[in-house]
Amino acid sequence: NNEINNNEMNDQINNKTDDDQEMIIYENSESEITKHVAILSLDVLAQHFCVIDPTPFVQILTVIGSAISNSTNPNVIASAMLCIATIMSESGLHCLTQLPTIIPQLLDAMEKIISSV
Repeated sequence: NNEINNNEMNDQINNKTDDDQEMIIYENSESEITKHVAILSLDVLAQHFCVIDPTPFVQILTVIGSAISNSTNPNVIASAMLCIATIMSESGLHCLTQLPTIIPQLLDAMEKIISSV
């Protein structure tokens, strides 16, 4: 899925002028920065409020996991892994129902990281 998105972006870049190409690259970079900051914000919120009410944080674990699967940006992947770890740590047993979904995403991400080294 991520490979298809990268191919589509490359096709868009190849069919544009130099100014348009720079704008597409800038917009993609800006989107990755926004994802990174949003996930870090969720991590801070989880640190403070997950103990009080873990339900909303547990519910977004799969969304954060999809950020790991769909991103090639190491900052987004790292912040998503950190956020998942925080939510799992702070929510305790409440996150058990999400483990079958989250663990394969984490393992795939680690496999990608190891194979790229």
